[in-house]
Amino acid sequence: GDFDFTRSTAATRVNADGNIEKETQNLLLQSNSFSTSWGVSNISRTNGQSGYDGSSDAWLISKSASFAYLYQNNATSGLQTFSIYAKSGSSNWMRLTLLGSSDCHQFFDLQNGVVGTPSGGSFITSSIEAVGATGWYRCSVTHNQTLAQPRIYPAESDGVYSGTSGSIYIQDSQINQGLVATDYIETTTTALYGGITDNTPRLDYTDSSCPALLLEPLRTNLVSQSEAFVDSSYWATTALDIVANDTTSPEGVDNASFLRPTTANSGHQMYKTFSMSAGTNTLSVFLKAGNYSKFRLYFYDGTTAHEVYGDCSDGSIHSTNSTTSVEDYGNGWYRYSVTATNNSYGAGNFTIRAVDDSYQDVWVANGTDGFYIYGWQFEAGSYPTSYIPTYGSSVSRVRDEAYKTGVSSLIGQTEGTLFVDV
Repeated sequence: GDFDFTRSTAATRVNADGNIEKETQNLLLQSNSFSTSWGVSNISRTNGQSGYDGSSDAWLISKSASFAYLYQNNATSGLQTFSIYAKSGSSNWMRLTLLGSSDCHQFFDLQNGVVGTPSGGSFITSSIEAVGATGWYRCSVTHNQTLAQPRIYPAESDGVYSGTSGSIYIQDSQINQGLVATDYIETTTTALYGGITDNTPRLDYTDSSCPALLLEPLRTNLVSQSEAFVDSSYWATTALDIVANDTTSPEGVDNASFLRPTTANSGHQMYKTFSMSAGTNTLSVFLKAGNYSKFRLYFYDGTTAHEVYGDCSDGSIHSTNSTTSVEDYGNGWYRYSVTATNNSYGAGNFTIRAVDDSYQDVWVANGTDGFYIYGWQFEAGSYPTSYIPTYGSSVSRVRDEAYKTGVSSLIGQTEGTLFVDV
């Protein structure tokens, strides 16, 4: 606390609960003031309604004609989750729409708490969760596109929203980066950010109940989609199925994916073709065992596959031709990394393969079992640094700086010792 601190970008840390903590945000404006910054089409709005949280902050939105909706113009992009708390009124269904470069739509049954039919090219996943007062649900849709406008429709049934009357209750809308809806942040005239934002020192609890100040150099995660593995425009697969949001990640939320090798007699892999610059680079990823646990992780530079074979059930290494490290993140999660000096190669790749019990790459799986994955990172450097999440483009975390201009006030003497352990 006696030193000054700067870092002009967001970052991550391991918090006191042992979870990776990120920057959070709400990119919507007037997130619970639906008469300001929000437009309407054939909708009337009434505030002061009983909310999910015991307040009187909810709104009743009612249709006055067919195809009625509430909307906000919102020019954002990348992997995002749109969420809102909702309850049935005279209508039992709601439709959430995200208009943009590749529209997506999702219906929600507000009477029975189930997800209806999704559609649209940018759709990734959706969820509905009972919360607070009886009848209230938090509904969310995750998409990956250049967004223009989120919309909220009262609807009549799954796929039907053309009726001329009906109403639902809504409260606390949000758009945040990532695969799941994060804790709600209320906004007014600007987007708001929380968590480990810029200029926030990272008191990191890795391997300790007492935090240490985490200070790292500039690093860039060159993987553009570090968590959204079902985004076919970025990641490619061979004889491998991916299930998004299938278990709890090292963040402590359900945004880790399940890798399930098929019954094909093949290599079972997820990979990204990548133009690689010459130098020393480090590839890392978080893995957790399911009923399968053995894998091959590598990056290829046109000449050599810099690799590690391992078993993520216990964090062990079977074999490697490179510098390899393993970090235990608890709850069965391990972060594996591979560091090597590579050639420049325009068609390189980084890859994860599910292998058999004898560490053979080509084999026949049962089509059911697999293991879990979260948080890819590929960075220029000789060791892995803290996780840098990405949601559609590479992201740089600039260096942390802790400093003091003059320390005489701390020492209180004309002589003394300043000890630095690095």
